[in-house]
Amino acid sequence: MPESDTTLLRRLIALRHVPAFATAELDELATLADNATETELVAGEELVAAGAPVPHMHLVLAGRIEMAGTPVAHAWGPYEVFGTLEVLSGRPARRAAVAMAATRTLRLSSVELADLLEDNLGILASTLRQLARSVVAMPPHPPAPPVEVPTSPLLGLVERLILFRQQALLAGGKLQALTMLAQVSVERTWPAGAEIAAAGSLTTEALFILDGIVKDGDRGRAGRGTTLGLVETIAATKHATALVAATPVRALTSSVDALFDVLEDHASLGLAMLEGLAARLLDDSDRA
Repeated sequence: MPESDTTLLRRLIALRHVPAFATAELDELATLADNATETELVAGEELVAAGAPVPHMHLVLAGRIEMAGTPVAHAWGPYEVFGTLEVLSGRPARRAAVAMAATRTLRLSSVELADLLEDNLGILASTLRQLARSVVAMPPHPPAPPVEVPTSPLLGLVERLILFRQQALLAGGKLQALTMLAQVSVERTWPAGAEIAAAGSLTTEALFILDGIVKDGDRGRAGRGTTLGLVETIAATKHATALVAATPVRALTSSVDALFDVLEDHASLGLAMLEGLAARLLDDSDRA
């Protein structure tokens, strides 16, 4: 087998170990492998200084990278990726990152990563899903305050855009992408006592509550201006408890199929969502 084929195969095997790339198509993974650069680091070499921008993500092939002065949780060994959250969020390194032994990595720059995500829906979708699952697994935080809901009895395109612009995860999306999402979202109603989603069922749509109260099992009640299930829909997780209409409920709903249809035409929305998810995970890591 030619050396180039051996190198590509070795990179493909390494990339397949990364959860975010585990479901990517082989041709997309090959594109990622072709764009990565193998890097050799000596023990003690600093990848990035504290407070400096993180220009590359590194998939560790052998060796170990650690963030100075942090617990073991902030260390990366074989088949783990350093720098993903910082590269996606555009945030600087909180602390210096150092190779603790002779270390070999597959390196990908922030520009190359953005281009690959924009051109390969499978990689974009799998990366979104992986980060969303990490956010869902975070310890519970106080819910976000309700957003302002337009008072129109039936939301038109402009009102839907106003609603989406107030969502932290969607706010960075371009107008064309949010317009398409607004057009494919559906306004729905449920009578008091109706089950909106069963416990244990797959989360397949986000609910932007326009009127009424939704009881979310033991988690409490969600009212007007609250969003339920947006991150969980991206993560493809199951409802931990049943969602029940405590009063008549009206909501704008965006299904997972609708969302990924939008991303197929407007990858920039996916990149904005990745930035928001990565920032949330870094914030949670700082609190730990």
